[in-house]
Amino acid sequence: MFEILANLIEKNLKRYQKTNEPKERKKEFVQVLLWSGVGIVSIVTYVPRGTSITQIILAIGSFLLILYLAIRALKYFKIL
Repeated sequence: MFEILANLIEKNLKRYQKTNEPKERKKEFVQVLLWSGVGIVSIVTYVPRGTSITQIILAIGSFLLILYLAIRALKYFKIL
């Protein structure tokens, strides 16, 4: 099962390798900006009222740390 997931992830990540074509790089840059905007809007709309900026920053930081550790664990066990 892990091999199937690893193969699917590998196929999807190959298209995000660095490219030298200016059109492709511009397209990727626009996609990053668009998805960043979508993420920011969703954060603003889903955060409950009364939540402080400190709590929001800590939650985002915790999420990114957990995501990083999960990816490192997958690489350590050679699943990814």
